[in-house]
Amino acid sequence: MSIVKKNIAKGDQQTPLKSQSTTTRGRRYSLATIITSVFISIVFLFMAAMALSYYRLISFQSILSHITEDSFPEITYSRNLHNQANELLYLSSHLTNAGNNATLRIAKQSIESKLQNIQKQIVEKDSNIYLTTQLNVISNEFSNLYDLVKQKLYIQGQIKSGQNSMYTLHEKMFRLSQKTRKELNNNLASTAWTLAYSEIITFASKALIKLRLQEVRQTFTQVSNKIESLNKGLISLPKSSQTSAESLTFQLQQLLLENDGLLLLKIEQLRISGRVIGRGNFVKNLVDDFSRVAEFKSYQINESVIEETNSIIARAATEAKLMSLASILVLLVLFFVIDFIKRRFVERVVTLNKNVITRLKGGDIKLDASGNDEISDIAEAFNFFAEKIEEQKQVLHALSLTDGLTGLPNRRALDQRLSNDLQTATRNKWPVVVMLMDIDFFKKYNDTYGHLAGDDCLKEVSAALLRCKKRSTDFVARYGGEEFLFILPNTKPDGVQKVADNILAEVNALNILHQGSSVASHVTLSIGIAGFHHQDNLDSTQLLENADRALYKAKNSGKNCICYYQ
Repeated sequence: MSIVKKNIAKGDQQTPLKSQSTTTRGRRYSLATIITSVFISIVFLFMAAMALSYYRLISFQSILSHITEDSFPEITYSRNLHNQANELLYLSSHLTNAGNNATLRIAKQSIESKLQNIQKQIVEKDSNIYLTTQLNVISNEFSNLYDLVKQKLYIQGQIKSGQNSMYTLHEKMFRLSQKTRKELNNNLASTAWTLAYSEIITFASKALIKLRLQEVRQTFTQVSNKIESLNKGLISLPKSSQTSAESLTFQLQQLLLENDGLLLLKIEQLRISGRVIGRGNFVKNLVDDFSRVAEFKSYQINESVIEETNSIIARAATEAKLMSLASILVLLVLFFVIDFIKRRFVERVVTLNKNVITRLKGGDIKLDASGNDEISDIAEAFNFFAEKIEEQKQVLHALSLTDGLTGLPNRRALDQRLSNDLQTATRNKWPVVVMLMDIDFFKKYNDTYGHLAGDDCLKEVSAALLRCKKRSTDFVARYGGEEFLFILPNTKPDGVQKVADNILAEVNALNILHQGSSVASHVTLSIGIAGFHHQDNLDSTQLLENADRALYKAKNSGKNCICYYQ
């Protein structure tokens, strides 16, 4: 508060200096007088121009009324249909290229809504049977396209599920292979069967990412032949492993080659994908034809409007010659007045407004206070008060985010930082770990050595924690009382353990005497650790609660230790 009062007092001392500087600029021009004079001149000019042109405008009123009341609405209607048809083209691409069911449903809902709007406009305007019929055909084709894309996504999901099953079989095969090699003392027969099994899975994996039907069919034949060879190679395995190997081989054959196997599903997916592309192109052509038909009517109306406009121009050409001299004079005066207002007031006000908005949004800009009128006074006053407010804002913001005793960020800064780190971790799909730390038997320390010694202890522990902060992305703050919090974004488990061990070592190395502790003769620290993964449904409050539970566990486990939340 003393800083704020000092700044305000300083501002009060500067204000008279500002007002004194304005008195030395020379003659002052009042905006009210100038603007009033300019607008009175403009009013007289417009009255003269209106008196000259009123009679001429009467004769054109009927023609212009016809254009505005009849032609323009028709043009707007046709253009609107054309624009909405173009939006349908865009939505059809979304429907064709939908990568999941959610996107597919959204695209379908948008298309149905757009088709209903178009149908409503056609019925309300002219009930054009041709457009209505064509729109019904487009609607049916969109429905068929939706069914194809939905079928493609269903098969795509089955393929993904099958891939997971295939990789599970691969893992089982490796475990069986390790057991067989031990029994046969690394005999080559076991290795050959393992390599053949892995080769089949490799062939299948490559086939699942291919985009050509012929290549997938060739892979199907190759896999069939290799599975036959794999069955023949079972006799080379020990009897204790043959049953498991036969089961794995049979499961792989079922997964890849049966009617609902991965390779046949991939072939079906490619077929449906081709149909989707073809149907999508067909729908686009239908929508494009509809758009052209809707636009054709606007072209016809445009031609009619052009003809009527040419008639107006021809009639006005003769009369324009009579008004040209008077109009030139009026325009010159108007241009001069407009340019004067624009340069003297409008540009300055626009610039002033733009700079004020930029400054209010946090931009570092100073308003131009040149001139000797009310606008320059406003700019000068705003500059003065903006500087004072910015100074006070920076001081208050710094004080609100810092702990007064330790100099660490306080709980408010911690909440802001943790929320931002969780959002960043969710976007980048990396983990965030928090370590909640508490000084053991700190109340006994205060009772034994006094609160001033307790404050010194908190300062030394805070300094030790800062020494353990190795990355700029790490964050340490005072959580409250004798509790501290460490945030470690994008850190692996071994890295977390290393930081936690380092913290305990640093605090123990301080060797702060603590006779009231039953853990050690010096001050110690307990640490509770909790983690966040981008797939977890956790917020900052729940994460802190998990860390608190881990800290409670560490306290109950003898203190001066590290515990993880499970």
